[in-house]
Amino acid sequence: MRLVVDTNVLISGIHWGGIPAEIIHAWVENKFAVVCSAEIIDEYSGVVRRMNPGLAISEIDRLFSFLIRRSEIVQPNHWFKISLDDPGDNKFIDCAFHAQANLIISGDKHLLRLEKFGPIQIISPSEFKKKFPRIFR
Repeated sequence: MRLVVDTNVLISGIHWGGIPAEIIHAWVENKFAVVCSAEIIDEYSGVVRRMNPGLAISEIDRLFSFLIRRSEIVQPNHWFKISLDDPGDNKFIDCAFHAQANLIISGDKHLLRLEKFGPIQIISPSEFKKKFPRIFR
C-alpha cells in the first residue's frame, strides 16, 4: 500500500498522539510505503519548526532524516489545480497522482470533502484505522 500523509496528520501525531501517532508509528515500522515530494517535506519541516520554536534544529533534522529514509521521494510531473479552498493542498494530490498512491490520509476538511481523486482515496486517520486495522496490531 502506497500513501501520502498530510502535514496535519504528522503534526497531530507528534503533538497530540491518538490515531495520527499510531500512523506515524506504523510509518516508522515500514508497515506501508509513504510517498513524499520535496514540497511536502518542506511543509512538514516548516510547520514543525514554527510549532516548536524551542526545539533544537538538530532534533528536527534527525526526525526528518529518519522519516525521509522511511519514505519514497518523488518529483511530480503533473500539477493539478483542483478547485480547493486551500490551493496549498494540491501538492498532496500531485504527489499521490505521480506516485500512483492508493490513499491520502488527511484531517483537512478541504481534502476530505473531495473523497477521492481518480483512483486515489482521501480518508481521515480514523477511517484509515477502521479500513486497515491489521496495520495497527
